[in-house]
Amino acid sequence: MEQLAGLTGFEIFLYIGLTVSFLLLFLAACFKITGGLFLARPPQRFQQDRQLPKYQKERRAGIALSRLIFKYIPPFFIGFLLLTIWQLWLH
Repeated sequence: MEQLAGLTGFEIFLYIGLTVSFLLLFLAACFKITGGLFLARPPQRFQQDRQLPKYQKERRAGIALSRLIFKYIPPFFIGFLLLTIWQLWLH
């Protein structure tokens, strides 16, 4: 595999995996903090819409997505993190 900026293919894979899994965990944390309404509206309207019953399905979908991400992504994040630390320790 061709090297990109002096990185091997394995290192590129590790950095992409670490970044994607971190972003997914960050998104899930935002969903959990906001009760599932993170992507639905701008922050200015979030407080207004937080308790409205018409957004109940949206809240349930956001919370379900948050649970799904928190259930399956952390092992991948930890694995990528440990492999990245191991790879950096070897060099």
